[in-house]
Amino acid sequence: MSIIDGLRSWINVRWDGPEKIETFLNKPLTRNVSWPHTLGSLLLVYLLFQMLTGILLGFYYSPSPDSAYASLRYVR
Repeated sequence: MSIIDGLRSWINVRWDGPEKIETFLNKPLTRNVSWPHTLGSLLLVYLLFQMLTGILLGFYYSPSPDSAYASLRYVR
């Protein structure tokens, strides 16, 4: 048994998350759900990701002309 398998079994014993996720994913949808609903959800995920990365970049970016390039090099 590898370390990852042991960790996965340890988590599964203590947390019922995989069952909850499986129940959520197998839940039947209503008849009026279509592609715009799905793509809207995907757009929301992308927007939240963009906001999170923007906030994290705000901690390290320095907008002064002398240190802007160096601060972006530090992030990369």
